[in-house]
Amino acid sequence: MKREYIKSLALLIVGVAALVIYIVYAIDVEKFLRVISGANALFALSILCAFTATFLYSYGWHILLKDRYDSVSFKKVYILTTASIYLNLIIPSASASGEAFRIYESSKSLGDPSIAVSTILLHRLFMFIPFVTGAFVGCMYLNSIATTGYASKVLLFSSIILTVAFMFFTVLIVKPSLLSKPIGKVYRCLRRDPSKITKMLIDMEKNMRLHGKATLAKLLIVSFLYWFIDNMVLFFALASLGVYARIELILLVYAVTVLIQTIPIGIPGMIGVVDVVRTELFTVAGIPREIGISASILTDIAMVFFLALYSFIFYVLQVGKFRGCEITH
Repeated sequence: MKREYIKSLALLIVGVAALVIYIVYAIDVEKFLRVISGANALFALSILCAFTATFLYSYGWHILLKDRYDSVSFKKVYILTTASIYLNLIIPSASASGEAFRIYESSKSLGDPSIAVSTILLHRLFMFIPFVTGAFVGCMYLNSIATTGYASKVLLFSSIILTVAFMFFTVLIVKPSLLSKPIGKVYRCLRRDPSKITKMLIDMEKNMRLHGKATLAKLLIVSFLYWFIDNMVLFFALASLGVYARIELILLVYAVTVLIQTIPIGIPGMIGVVDVVRTELFTVAGIPREIGISASILTDIAMVFFLALYSFIFYVLQVGKFRGCEITH
């Protein structure tokens, strides 16, 4: 783990260096400093939204676990989920580090790895539904204001790819047994017995089923609330600078931010990379670079810096005091 921290720190320095170079060469530094130092109290709402989104994200998984067990401790689900967010921020690898941690820790409590994996996959799927919806709306908005035919085609193509990818992964998550044949062939080529992994996939498919329409309705409501509140982090960062952007633009920039953060480069929060992209997207919509980069940095402070400090507390609790405690009782 120490090695991973050192690697993340080194990559963070690279990301910050790239951000500084961009500011120096692409932006009026004096204007930028004047803009970011003028942020008002609305920025506090960005931080509040980041913490509220974490609560809703945890509650979504709690709903799924509650669907399978009569008694589930939200307190422990929240601690475990927030601890996994810390790992996703500090050791980013397309969220694999945090989800592996969640699966490992919850499997010990649930006693069945297939339930842990299936509920976490379903959790990610439901949280992804509003994201795809918002990304599509955002792409259509930017497409309407794009000044070149090339930009229009790229945005339309991106929307189609995003929708197709979402449908494909939804089928695989809801019916994982479809993977049993190709995985079985790979295992046989490696001269290994595929029966265990095949059984796990079949068990996962059984565990994917929701036990009632009420659970489905609650999950959809919570997922859309989580997504909306998470979008508001960026909205209030801009608002604190005196700019009230169209919601369609916020949806697009948020979607692009999430997609970039899934790239397994390893830079914590994708600092630097995501800031440049956000700023350039804002520029297309007519927002000056000085304001765009300021809003992006304020968003980083809320969603990466403050959230990392906050989630670290729960990571310590999970691996310390609460390790081995059951999330069901």
